[in-house]
Amino acid sequence: MSDETEDSKALLCRITEEMWTEGRLDLIEELVAENFKDHVEMPGLESTGPERYRASVVMIREAFPDYREEILWLVGEGDRAVS
Repeated sequence: MSDETEDSKALLCRITEEMWTEGRLDLIEELVAENFKDHVEMPGLESTGPERYRASVVMIREAFPDYREEILWLVGEGDRAVS
C-alpha cells in the first residue's frame, strides 16, 4: 500500500477520533480542505469546506453530547479514504 493511501487512512482516523468523538473543533481548519464536499445531506447545512464540516460536528455533538464515532471498516486508495 502506498504512503499516500496510508496517509489518507490515517487522516480519516484522526478526523473520526479527534473531531467527532473528542469534539476537537480546533482541528477543523488543519484537517478539512477548503474544497471539501460533504455527501451527507443534513437540513440547514448548505455550505462546503471547513465551515460546513464544523457546523455538522457542532449540530451532532450538541444533540448528542456523548457521541462516539467508531470506524467499522476503512478503505483507501491514493489520496482518498472512506469509512
